[in-house]
Amino acid sequence: MKISRFLKIMGAVFMALLIGITASLFLLNNAFKESRESTQREIKAKELGSELKFSSSYLTEQVQNYVQFGEKKYYDTYWKEVNETKRRDKILENLREINIPNELVDMVTKAKTNSDALVKLEEEAMIIAEEGDFDKARGIIFSSNYESEVAKINDPINEFLDKMNTFVAEETEKSTKRLNNIIIIITILVVIICVFIIYIFATLIKKINKLVEVSKRLKELSNNEGDLTARLSVDSNDEIGEISLSFNNMLESLQQLIKDVNYTSNEVNIKSEEFRNMTGIASEGNEQIAATMEELAAGSEEQANLSSHVSHSTSELNRFIELLKLDGNNLRDSSEDIQSITEDGSLQMKKTIEQVIIVNDLIKNATDNIISLETKSKEISKLIQVINDIAEQTNLLSLNAAIEAARAGESGKGFAVVAEEIRNLSDQVGESVDDITRIVDNIQIETRNMTEVLGKGYHEVEEGTNQIKITGQTFENINEKISDMANKIQEIYDGLETMSSNSSEINSSIENVAAIIQESTAATEEVSATVQEQSNSMENISQGAYMLFELSSKLSNIVAKFKIE
Repeated sequence: MKISRFLKIMGAVFMALLIGITASLFLLNNAFKESRESTQREIKAKELGSELKFSSSYLTEQVQNYVQFGEKKYYDTYWKEVNETKRRDKILENLREINIPNELVDMVTKAKTNSDALVKLEEEAMIIAEEGDFDKARGIIFSSNYESEVAKINDPINEFLDKMNTFVAEETEKSTKRLNNIIIIITILVVIICVFIIYIFATLIKKINKLVEVSKRLKELSNNEGDLTARLSVDSNDEIGEISLSFNNMLESLQQLIKDVNYTSNEVNIKSEEFRNMTGIASEGNEQIAATMEELAAGSEEQANLSSHVSHSTSELNRFIELLKLDGNNLRDSSEDIQSITEDGSLQMKKTIEQVIIVNDLIKNATDNIISLETKSKEISKLIQVINDIAEQTNLLSLNAAIEAARAGESGKGFAVVAEEIRNLSDQVGESVDDITRIVDNIQIETRNMTEVLGKGYHEVEEGTNQIKITGQTFENINEKISDMANKIQEIYDGLETMSSNSSEINSSIENVAAIIQESTAATEEVSATVQEQSNSMENISQGAYMLFELSSKLSNIVAKFKIE
């Protein structure tokens, strides 16, 4: 898999995990909020139930005081509660507003209905007391029938409080399970992220190690040395594999190029030596011709005798010159082939540089993604801090609820148990938050380590890029040397062309000397001038052969630094 595709897939998976954690944290926050609202609703419901029981007892107490003592204040207080305050109606309305189950609301409604029915009996007793018959009024209020009616009010309220405790316990258990499940999901997601980050870290380190090997080999080549027979292993289809494959192709081309250059350099050395020997022979021929010309100048008869010898010498000279032209032509063709191969190697080197620059950019992008990962982990730490604050608020709320339950006395025991469960749950959440915090801290540490390693890998790749650029410059220098050598060979070939033309003129002059002996003096001077020109050309050829030998020697020294066999 290519590195770019790998990074995109890993980024998508990581974003999905982050979204999962964010959603889980949101659900956890909502669960805490619902738990807090449920606790407040249950506290309110119990308070309203106790207040309803107190309201009914309050009315009973006022009517009993009135029928016993006949004081008007009890009468007024009673009817103010029934007609103006209407505490029982308000309690029932508040219970409906806080979304208490209808079953529990029906119990309170039943108690309120029984209380309204009891008002009629109490009104009758107060009318009798108002007429002055207190004994009869007391008989009604303190009768067993009245007590049974009061019990009809208290029994639904007591049942309401008992079932309210059961309802609270069930809601608390559901809330606890929901919170535990969300915490487990968050923990699992955090562990998955840790494994995910470790996997990315190991994969990138493995790929970077291959780049380090490429950089090492490039550094060797940049120093004009190295083993051109070794190849990098290609075991992946990503950008690293493509670079390794391109690098191996470059090494193969470079190895063949160095072989050809080495072979041609040796041939140039050999041909240069042959040039030097042939120019020596040609110089000797020129000397012989000059001596012959002197002899021709001394006497016409001797010129006639030596004309055949001179003709033979010029023929030999023409033969040597033709051989030199043939070798010069071969050298020129070989130099053109070497120059073409060198240009191909330079092009291959430029492609490799482009590939290394692409990988350099990929490593930089990977470093930026890891830095973004570290930023996201810090945002998770902020969310965890928010959850920790919520847990602390829940713990405080459970403490307040326990205090209220203690004030409620016997009816608040069940709620005290619920408050204790909520406090334990908030403690568990706090511990889970601490564990998650430690895991996130470890993620941040691993992320920073990964950032450092990627930074080092990026430095190595960047250094390798610089080194291969130096190697490319070395190839440019080799190409320039080979171009210079081709130019020198062309100059030698041009000199051979000139010398061949001059040799033909010499031969023609000698034939003229043999045919027209009377013009021997003029012909001798002409031949002498031509021989002098040919000697100059031979000297130029000799100097060119020497320079060619030096260039080929330098080229051989450069090539010898590489291992090609």
